[in-house]
Parts: sequence; structure tokens; C-alpha cells
Amino acid sequence: MGGPSGGFDVAIQTNGKIVLVGFKATGTNDDFALARVNTDGSLDTAFGANGKVITSIGNYDFASAVALQTDQKIVVAGESDNQFALARYNINGTLDNTFGIGGIVLTNFGISTFGANSVAIQSDGKILAAGSANNFAIARYNTDGSLDSAFGIGGKVITDFGNNADYAYDLAIQSDGKIVVCGGQEYFDLARYNTDGSLDSSFGTNGKVISQWAYYANLAKSLAIQNDGNIVVAGWFEEPAHDYFGVARYNGDGNTVGIQSYFPDQESEILVYPNPSSGAVHIQSSGNVIKSVEMFNVLGEKIFSKQFASKNLSFKPKACPGIYFLKMICGEKTFTQKLIFKN
Repeated sequence: MGGPSGGFDVAIQTNGKIVLVGFKATGTNDDFALARVNTDGSLDTAFGANGKVITSIGNYDFASAVALQTDQKIVVAGESDNQFALARYNINGTLDNTFGIGGIVLTNFGISTFGANSVAIQSDGKILAAGSANNFAIARYNTDGSLDSAFGIGGKVITDFGNNADYAYDLAIQSDGKIVVCGGQEYFDLARYNTDGSLDSSFGTNGKVISQWAYYANLAKSLAIQNDGNIVVAGWFEEPAHDYFGVARYNGDGNTVGIQSYFPDQESEILVYPNPSSGAVHIQSSGNVIKSVEMFNVLGEKIFSKQFASKNLSFKPKACPGIYFLKMICGEKTFTQKLIFKN
């Protein structure tokens, strides 16, 4: 697009064409940037200017998410100068003048707004956007871009998890219309809302679930809802020396069904599952043979120790519900993994 640019989300139209959104730096400013490509990857010249659209809103414009309406109009959400910024485009890439002012809507939550990170469209056509205002921030818009006064307070909801900063990164709409949002900074944070924006008290503790899998950052970045109603959340965990890719699954009331995490390096990869566990623990190595496994409680007392010579092993420790730590020797390296044991 001429100059620094980046893509951050993608959507596929009913005809198979692919819409990309992100940003483009233009001198001292950043702008919303869209592109549409054909099924063979070539730019669609029927969209914008030879397949590309640049929209300048403020000084710093950053498109993070895209969703398609049933009429295939394109809704883009992001940030403009510390505000939620939404833009809606017609199929040919022109701004939709029936949405907001000239196709653009700006929403300020009044306190440290960092923009929208996710957008979704309800079955009735209303638009949901989730992002951050030091806490989870959610807004719902009518089809014309006006804030929906039936949602939260004047169309906006802020949820405080009691941590230093809680950023909402993704949202999904359940089949019953309830809204699930994930994010965090220090913890995996999850919240579920009723259709009016109130927290759903049947989920977690008063509508919120806070999970900690590592000592430092626990960041939930994306979520999806299974057909059985279980919620799958992906993100990462940070320990003093390692970063872990992590996936957690929650059932419909917010209880954790399971968690898997792994730390890959140049020589080996260790996968411990299920985590939490209520019985057998399985360990896999895609690299060197696992030589030994030790399990310690939070007091540092060793409760399990066994020698192995396998890349795939299972064991069933005698452990009470609580937090434990595994020490695994794999090849010439030592790996540690936090393990949660439950009933």
C-alpha cells in the first residue's frame, strides 16, 4: 500500500472473496487500511482503488477487526485517537453514508480508551464492539451506527476485574444471544453478558471468571464457542524464563474443563495434558526422550518421582486438589510446568 502497513483481521465473503483490514502509515499519521483479494489471491479491482481502501479518521487510526453483515456490507472496528472507531463500507469499498457520520462512528468511554479489538454482528443486525478503557469496554450499536440505549448505560458497558489493567481482546455471541468476552493482562479474564449488557450471574462468579496459569502475564487473546456451548480460549502464559502458548476450555457455567500449554524451543517441545487434571497426566515430547519426571507441591515437597525413557508417557499421581509443579528432564534440558489438580 506504499509505506509501512500491516494486516490484523480477515473475513471471507459469501462469494469467496477475502477482506483484509489493518493500518497504513502515511507520513506522521496512520489510517484504516482495507484490501480485498479474489479467490486466487489477486487484488479485486472492483473494490476501492485497484483492490485497496484507505480511510483517514484522525491522527492515529488502527483497524483491528472486521465482520460482514448478511448484506455483505463490511464493518471494521479499531481505534482512532484513543476512541472506539467503527466504519462501514459498501460492497465496492465506498463508505456507507447511512452509518454514523459519513460511514464512521467514534465512541469515547471517557477513561483511557484504547480502541476496539473485536467486532461481531448480532442476528438482528446490531453491532457489538469490545476493547479497552483500562477495563473491559463493550459498546452496542444500532444498524445506523447510533449507540443502542437498551444495552448497558447509553449503549456502553465497562467491567472491572480488579487488576491493574484488563484489556478485552475478543468477543463471541452464543446461540442464545448472550455475549462472551475474553482478555486480561495479568490473568486470563472471561466475562459473559446478558443481551441487555448486564453480567450473567449464572457464569463464573457474578458473570466473571479469572484464571491464572503462570506467575506473570496470562493473556487471553481469542475465543470460540463450540456447538456444545463450551468456550475455547487461546492466549499465552509467561513464566520467568519461558513463554507458553496456551489453550483453555470452559463449560457453560464458566468452570474450566481443561487447559493445555507447551513451551517450544529449538531442540524439543513438551506438552503436558490435561491441565487441570483429575487423574492421569500425559506428557509428550516431539524432541528428545523424557528421562525423568518429578512432581512437587507448593511447599516444595516431592510427591512423585519416576524414571522414564520415552517420548510419550502417562502416570497417575496420588495428589489432592491444588497447585503442583512438574520437573521434567528431556535430553540434556530441564523443563518445569505448573500443573493444577482438581477433584
